[in-house]
Amino acid sequence: MVMISSLFAADTDSCYSLQVSSVNNKHLREFHIKSYPEVCEIVYLTKMTAVRCGCYESFEEAQTKSEGLMTKFPNALIVSSYKRRFKNPKNPKNQIKVPVKVTEVKEEVQVPSKLKIEDNKLLMIDEEEGFSELESKGEEGFSDTAGIGENFDMAFDNDSLSMYEDEHVKAQEEKGLDIHGFAEYRVGSFTQSHFKDYSINEVRVQASTKYIIDDNKFFAFKGDVYHDEVLNETDIEIREAYLFLRPHNDIDIKLGRQIVLWGTGDMVYVSDFSPKSWTSGFIGREDEYGKLPSDSLRVNGYFGEHHFDFVSNLRFRPDETPTSDRFLVYDPLTGGFIGNGNGPDNVYDDGWFEDMTFALRYAYEYNGYEFNAYVYNGYWTIPSQYLLPPSNNYTYSGLNAYGGSVQGNLGKGIANVEVAYYDSKDDRSGDDPLINNSLLRTLVGYEQEVTTNFSAGVQAMYDVIEKESNYQLYTLRLTRFLLQQTLKLSSFTYYSSTADDMFWKLNLDYQYSDEWTVYTGANFFSGKNNDTFFGAVQDNSNVFVGLRYNY
Repeated sequence: MVMISSLFAADTDSCYSLQVSSVNNKHLREFHIKSYPEVCEIVYLTKMTAVRCGCYESFEEAQTKSEGLMTKFPNALIVSSYKRRFKNPKNPKNQIKVPVKVTEVKEEVQVPSKLKIEDNKLLMIDEEEGFSELESKGEEGFSDTAGIGENFDMAFDNDSLSMYEDEHVKAQEEKGLDIHGFAEYRVGSFTQSHFKDYSINEVRVQASTKYIIDDNKFFAFKGDVYHDEVLNETDIEIREAYLFLRPHNDIDIKLGRQIVLWGTGDMVYVSDFSPKSWTSGFIGREDEYGKLPSDSLRVNGYFGEHHFDFVSNLRFRPDETPTSDRFLVYDPLTGGFIGNGNGPDNVYDDGWFEDMTFALRYAYEYNGYEFNAYVYNGYWTIPSQYLLPPSNNYTYSGLNAYGGSVQGNLGKGIANVEVAYYDSKDDRSGDDPLINNSLLRTLVGYEQEVTTNFSAGVQAMYDVIEKESNYQLYTLRLTRFLLQQTLKLSSFTYYSSTADDMFWKLNLDYQYSDEWTVYTGANFFSGKNNDTFFGAVQDNSNVFVGLRYNY
């Protein structure tokens, strides 16, 4: 009844608009807005910012009155939107008033110091407000294709210098609380014989808010209330709860629970040792749940083209890997697969300040390329394959890591190279079978928009492991948008030629409106050997569906 009444309510408060472009909010710093007609308005959504033109009562009216704009913006699509997103569609005060004919923008433009409209009709915000100039080669405004940049945060967001952090944009923020979030239900089933009836069966409600104290201080909170029928538990998960401070124009501080991710890889990690949930990725939760929060102190320094990022996790948190309470997992002690919670748990719950980790990143941009250097002191986040009786828990040995990366344009796409040396400091000789050996890890990746609304990305990772066989991993991501970009099809495949195992992740997302999204997908595993990363969970392939309401 609530869903039906919500649908009717949305119908009376909604209209149809032509969305000429959009961008994920994490990439706002890479874009500027160029020469849109006065009927268009910048719309700020939960996870994206869009340019939408007009607010019409019917789809047919929007299609008829937008023919001219659709010619000028061939990737535009008609979407359902709230009327309240348009302050005054007929004569909005904050519109970019330019002729319908799009004005050509010169490639080199001086960035104004404050938000304003220049004579060349270019709306921009300077670096201090969160935007930077896009050195465009013919692109119109925001990137609204399935091309470069979109895939980099489909699952685990990168945290590169060029990406946007919402605390840097203050133009649209006012003091007080702005609560938003979603409610969703997901259910799935294993495709093989299993001790669990469902792979996922959970109801989840998320609320997110930010309390603005002043221009230099705010408190951010994001939390979930959920019921997991598979594990028969109801709980509250706090994903963000941090205080943001800006004591100086060039220094930002975040203290509290937060999510931090580094590196250039797409769901492959070289210099990133923040905790992740492989469990969430294996059962079909939304991509954001592949990232686990940490209780951390983070300090960012911005000094011209130089960026320093320091993170100290106030207590160590490992990755969430599949365990026998939900999965059939391989047990190296017995040589078989176990379930029903009979295996070890990877939860590591030492107290505050007992096992702190430290990480430092230096980033520098030059001529369209981003260079990074990384240092880490802490622990392996993936446990050893061996168990330590009688505690029957995984162990997490000490680790130092030193790495670097470069990412930038290459041909028609984006290429990245990342290298790191893992110093397994608790057993540098490599003689202890319970401790992971030191290794040199290299990642090479490339992503390109192949055709309109279709992109592909490939990666190759090589581990040179001391006193062990080397390891190779390859990934392939394919993304396709259909039905005016409301239907998104994606495929992501891991394949290791050395371990001879594979994980194939398929997703279909249909965005019916700004509020309603339908999900379905599948996760398939295979492995020649039981003791490899994906081979150890090969009996857990599953399919799932979900429905989400955003508010």
